[in-house]
Amino acid sequence: MGKKVDKTTAVMLIYTMLYYIITFYFITDIIDNNRKIFEYFTIIPLFWLISGLILLLLFWKLKLKLRFLSHKILIFIASPLPLLIAFFIIALF
Repeated sequence: MGKKVDKTTAVMLIYTMLYYIITFYFITDIIDNNRKIFEYFTIIPLFWLISGLILLLLFWKLKLKLRFLSHKILIFIASPLPLLIAFFIIALF
């Protein structure tokens, strides 16, 4: 049989997938509907703040621990930083 996935990895994978589904929904809606772009300048940072608080609550309530490198990578991926870096790189070209 395969290896058992620990609780922290499972929670982080689900959280990261939901985070990116919502973020990509916002991005596609901005692309499809340019007149809403200024509304999203407030909605997206609020989403980032709320999702960060949810992540902190998950770690606190479920007593999750960052034990492996994969946990730290998932935390980094589930932050706004990779998206901001991608936008910066796209803006350069």
